Amino acid sequence: MNEKKIKIAQIIMLVLGTAFLASGAFHSGLWFDESYTVGLMNQNIIDLCKAAAYDVHPLGYYIILRLYAYIFGNTIIALRLFSVLGSALLALLGYTHIRRDFGAKTGIWFSFFVITMPSTFKYALQIRMYTWAPLFVTLAAIYAYRMIVKDDKKTKHTAFFVICSILAAYMHYYGVMAVAIINIIVLIYYIKNNLKLKKWYLMGAIQILLYLPGLYVFWLQFTLSDGSWIKINFGTIFDTISFHFFGSPQSDIVVNSPSYLIPLFIASCIYIMFGFLLVRMIKNHKEEVKPVVLALIVYFGVIFVFLLISIFKPIFYVRYSIVSYGLLIFAFAYLLARWNKTYIKIIIVVVMLGLTVTRAIPIYQDNYDTSDTTIDDYLKANMKDGDIFLFDTPGAFAVSVKYQNVPSYFYNYQNWNVQKGYKAFGSKVTILSDLDILKKSTGRIWIIDNGIAYKEVMSWNGTTELSYEKMQLKYYSKENEHDIILIEKK
Repeated sequence: MNEKKIKIAQIIMLVLGTAFLASGAFHSGLWFDESYTVGLMNQNIIDLCKAAAYDVHPLGYYIILRLYAYIFGNTIIALRLFSVLGSALLALLGYTHIRRDFGAKTGIWFSFFVITMPSTFKYALQIRMYTWAPLFVTLAAIYAYRMIVKDDKKTKHTAFFVICSILAAYMHYYGVMAVAIINIIVLIYYIKNNLKLKKWYLMGAIQILLYLPGLYVFWLQFTLSDGSWIKINFGTIFDTISFHFFGSPQSDIVVNSPSYLIPLFIASCIYIMFGFLLVRMIKNHKEEVKPVVLALIVYFGVIFVFLLISIFKPIFYVRYSIVSYGLLIFAFAYLLARWNKTYIKIIIVVVMLGLTVTRAIPIYQDNYDTSDTTIDDYLKANMKDGDIFLFDTPGAFAVSVKYQNVPSYFYNYQNWNVQKGYKAFGSKVTILSDLDILKKSTGRIWIIDNGIAYKEVMSWNGTTELSYEKMQLKYYSKENEHDIILIEKK
């Protein structure tokens, strides 16, 4: 195919790919992290920032999503489509940026891998920052490359590098590390080529200055939010290898099942193949391979640093590797575009298409299962003015956050440090360390899940259970089951 035909094919691929990614977004299911985002979107930016400052992520994603919501609305579907937009823009970089810098073939392969990677489809459908973070990290790397290799005199490349670096850092803390590694690579380039370091110091100073609010938020989150700062054990090397090709960490699946072993096998074969191509290019075309080596240094460097930090504080989580996976995909695309083995490319296309369809089917089934609307339909049909929600598990916020005008009470009987952080769920949410305030009141209470709160309420005099429904939801987790209990206290 000549370059013109490749461009046409890539445009068609991008249109169909965007439709594919968006096809799973038209549902109202939520899990806890998404409910946190949805709660924030019902607040003004000032209150949003105050509450999100006690999350475990920077504020950038929440702010740009809130600006988007002012224009397109804060319905669950509209918010979910914002994540689809992030992944579509990442795939578009293959046409707008990578094609111009590294050729049409590299560009189309980049778009293809972004669209067909199962992790893209998985996280393009979640109301979280996992499509926008890799977009800005990849853009930061692209403009760093243009700045130091293509034309160092054009200040626009420097300006875009600084802007994209700051945006990447405000999306996710793994983005901060990716940007730090990119800046170090730029520094090494300047030193190696005997360039004046004044420009590098100026860029660094501007980035640090612009990120000072982010550093303050990080300090708050790290020191004050023990109740919500994520603490997860090391992922295994197999989990890290297979993640993008499966789309989920091991914790979400049965690791000895075919649905995990097959993607693991495919991922291992692809890594081995591209490892062979990398070694081959290093031997035969040492200068040409530099962009791949630098991209892989950033991607694996982020993983290595957080694994190292996790020796002291376990903050490595396989899912977060998606923040810089655009650079891994670029390496795949660059190497494959320069390998003249047509039958291998055909095999890769077939395998990736088969893998993404195979992984998409269960996601479709879960997202559009009729059970996912059961709770909403039931509550809409039975709730009355004056009703309230009561629950003692954070996952129940996925139900209550859809009813912003209904008072909700979270019984924090374990005394987690979430009093400030859970303000994200809205002004109608009250965090209780005991249930005395409800014990003295009367009226109808919807208790979500049969836990400590349910047992205490049912022990009070004058309490009557009016209904008890157990509802199984398939969205996000096969075990996402809720008890919906209506009681009345007189």
